[in-house]
Amino acid sequence: MSRRAFLCAMACAALGAGHAVADTIDSTASRYNVQPLDRVGAVAGPALDLAAIGREDVARSTRDVPQRFAIPERVSMTPADHGTWEDLGDGQLLWRLRIKGGAGTNSLNLGFTRYKLLPGERLLLYSADGTKGIRPFTAADNHPQGELWTPVLTTADLVVELTIPKANRSAVSLKIGWINQGYRGFGTMTAESYDKSGSCNLDVECLGAGDPWRQQMRSVAVISTGGSTFCSGSLINDTANDHKMYFMTANHCGISSGNAASLVAFWNYQNSFCRTPGSVASGGAGNGVLSQFHTGSFFRAGNAPSDFTLVELDDPPVPAFNHFWAGWDRSTGDFTCTPGSPCAGIHHPNTDEKRITYVISNTATTSYGGTASPGDGTHIWAHWASDPPGPFTVPGVTEPGSSGSPLYSAGRRYIGQLHGGPSSCGATGDGLSDFYGRFSVSWTGGGTNATRLSNWLDPGNTGAAAIDGVEICTPTGPPTIGTASATGPNQIQLTWVDGTPSSTTFDVLRAMGTCAAPGPFVSIAAAVAGSPYTDNGVSGGTTYAYHVAGRDLSGICVSTNSGCVDVAATGSCTLAPTFAGLTSASNQAATTCGIALAWSAGIANCGGPVTYNVYRSTTPGFTPNPGNQIATGITGTAYTDSGTLANNTQYYYLVRSVDGTNSVEETNSIQQGAAPSGGQTLHETFEGGGGFDTVGWTHSAVSGAVDWALSNTQSQTPTHSWFSADQTTVSHRILVSPAFMPLTGMSLSFWHTFAFDGTVAECYDGGTLEYTTNAGGTWTVLPDVAFTVGGFNGTVNNGFSNPIGNKRAWCAGTIGAMTRVAANLSSLAGNTVRLRWHEGDDVTDSATGWFVDSVDVASSCTTAPGLGTSFYTVVPCRLVDTRNAAGPLGGPALAASATRQFTLSGSCAVPSSATALALNLTIVSAGATGSLSAWRADVTQPATSVINFNPGVTRANNLVVAVDVNGAIKTANNSAGSVHVVVDVVGYFQ
Repeated sequence: MSRRAFLCAMACAALGAGHAVADTIDSTASRYNVQPLDRVGAVAGPALDLAAIGREDVARSTRDVPQRFAIPERVSMTPADHGTWEDLGDGQLLWRLRIKGGAGTNSLNLGFTRYKLLPGERLLLYSADGTKGIRPFTAADNHPQGELWTPVLTTADLVVELTIPKANRSAVSLKIGWINQGYRGFGTMTAESYDKSGSCNLDVECLGAGDPWRQQMRSVAVISTGGSTFCSGSLINDTANDHKMYFMTANHCGISSGNAASLVAFWNYQNSFCRTPGSVASGGAGNGVLSQFHTGSFFRAGNAPSDFTLVELDDPPVPAFNHFWAGWDRSTGDFTCTPGSPCAGIHHPNTDEKRITYVISNTATTSYGGTASPGDGTHIWAHWASDPPGPFTVPGVTEPGSSGSPLYSAGRRYIGQLHGGPSSCGATGDGLSDFYGRFSVSWTGGGTNATRLSNWLDPGNTGAAAIDGVEICTPTGPPTIGTASATGPNQIQLTWVDGTPSSTTFDVLRAMGTCAAPGPFVSIAAAVAGSPYTDNGVSGGTTYAYHVAGRDLSGICVSTNSGCVDVAATGSCTLAPTFAGLTSASNQAATTCGIALAWSAGIANCGGPVTYNVYRSTTPGFTPNPGNQIATGITGTAYTDSGTLANNTQYYYLVRSVDGTNSVEETNSIQQGAAPSGGQTLHETFEGGGGFDTVGWTHSAVSGAVDWALSNTQSQTPTHSWFSADQTTVSHRILVSPAFMPLTGMSLSFWHTFAFDGTVAECYDGGTLEYTTNAGGTWTVLPDVAFTVGGFNGTVNNGFSNPIGNKRAWCAGTIGAMTRVAANLSSLAGNTVRLRWHEGDDVTDSATGWFVDSVDVASSCTTAPGLGTSFYTVVPCRLVDTRNAAGPLGGPALAASATRQFTLSGSCAVPSSATALALNLTIVSAGATGSLSAWRADVTQPATSVINFNPGVTRANNLVVAVDVNGAIKTANNSAGSVHVVVDVVGYFQ
């Protein structure tokens, strides 16, 4: 094989134009302006040789193995090395991978061999044409085995879509280990050699509404294992009646502890109307749906002699699926089956919609495939009714795919699972019969917990010989709502009366607003024993509406909601402000390093005033805490961070609002970033005049027809970037900057994201950055040593005709959030320089390409003058106390909105040479809510404060504040009342 592995070779084939996602598929991609599907990273499978597969399946049918519906292919794909990442611009990232089946494929399913989503993340699978999809997978689908095997989707062109919070990018834990290409079964229109189930079979929907077998039919599911084989099986009850998800199937279906995690069970997969047995319609396609499923299980027990396997599905019951847990009978004798009281098998022939087949003659005990009775006693021999009960006279049978399905006694209890047999439509005599592994033999099995049923289905060791089935729950009546009363400050008591039938526990739901106009209701308490319930999480002055719902003994089923009642809470207001978070962070481009922040005003929910706290880190996605808080008590909607920033270093900021009435801070997580630099020689965002400011920029396709193009699918600035599409033929293209003259200390900064064919170790396509100092006569790759952030990660392979072969470049990669590159241009100082972004492609294959945005060349900025080189402690000493008699460092109190200057040097052993003081600041006897600012006396008052306070509450804080050449600071009382200030010094800088 060539240097391209199979998947890569298939992936790079042309896949055609993308399709809009239908409204019925709630894809993230359908709600954003994202790349079309033809630009999304893709893989493709091989063509299926249906003739050869058919011959193999004929051979498989003669062996005691499960039947096959798909051809599995082991792969290894993660969002880090396949697919396309995109920044959605609202704190979310989108990853998509397109998977295209080869010729002959009519369904696809995937095995994620690593799956762990975090809260707020969502995985979605849907057809590329947007017409079919699977419900979203979330953190609720995390399994102990760390795997997720998906249901079958009847498409040959699949989109895998992952949506995550931007901060989670480095924590993504997802790996596709198997791609399974289906060629028959599960509702697909199959090739002629793969018939649907026989027309003689009877749809379960033919059972009337009152038919007693309608309970048992809700126990039965069709299953897939390993994404490629299929069988049938049944939920089964245990003596605890505890709704454990025990599921019985056949041992020859091949489920073990090693692959139980790959089991997918499909519930209620049945035709919606009765097709007359023997008719053309009964042998054709049905209309069952595969939307109700469980994925994943634990192997519990299995034994070959009676051909049984018991697994426990690893997800809880779903009330909407209307499960029934079948009862069982472990009697050792034969079972009586008559036309008036038939026995029955319920199954999924050829993975098609659910069918029922009747037995109206007594069963016999025998060996598998034998006719002598009792034989080895491991199997039940069932003869199908040649004239079944009911209005239809065509005898039903079982078929491949029915394996593992249950046989029920006339008492509608589980007595065995299908092993196999000779039956087929049109058979007569003993040919109209099949063999079931005997439940009573499986009960003791091989004598160990892993080979018998007894300890699983009779956990209390009751010795029961037979039990009945159980419904998923007993519906309870909705509670009758009572009263909602404000029984104390920030406290509401809710009462209700139990419904009929009664509930065991209750859920309390609450919304802000009245019953007539409520907000969204959310559950605030679950498993409440009974009325009354006291809600201690309310805010004074706010009206709340309540519902109550009841749960049955199992805790599975929830009643409809009660009526609604509402009341206004008393007490103090405890709500945080409503605030959209930081909207921008931008470089000040000044001599002193600074970042300007801006946001829209928050709305107080408790009277305000609203102030803002600012947090900063050099790590994206950081968690705000006191250690990274850089400003507090800001009253405006802007703040400039300067004085401590380093040149050309990327900083990330988060702003949160605080209500001055209660000091409650809201918890938004919106972050913005920027890097400070000095004056800008070159600044380009591609967002300017005429839509895109490209004055002085040039671009061209040096060879090949595809040139750089402006794009709105990726950007670091609001909407646009330059894009170079990776190609499947030898080609290269350049994006060239205007000329500029860098000075010593100047740096280049730009943002990009890329996905090139190959890997870092085998770099086949790539992009490099070059410069010229002689008007373009000679172009040189910028040396690795120049990069300070995000430099080259590989060297382009020189063996496949890539025009930039053997050059250092950016290789491989995945499309996602743009990342920053920075380089020192000091070595080019004094020259007239142009830069060019140069992509080159080799003879075959491609990935997505290269997006480039936000180019800056700027001089260095410096930090503000320091506080001094040395720090000295002093014995704590009081400098200011406005409670004392009037004087320079005494009273009176600071009046409302007043500003006052204090000269601090020369007192308490603080020398006149001190440049800054370490102080303890205390607020006493505040007359109103507010804040205090303190700053060097010879500069403008900052937007920040150093302490917040409430009326009558003593508050203290530590701070370092610079003093002017006279040793003075200024203070401002940012409140509507007077306040006393006490200042103690503990040290100084000089």
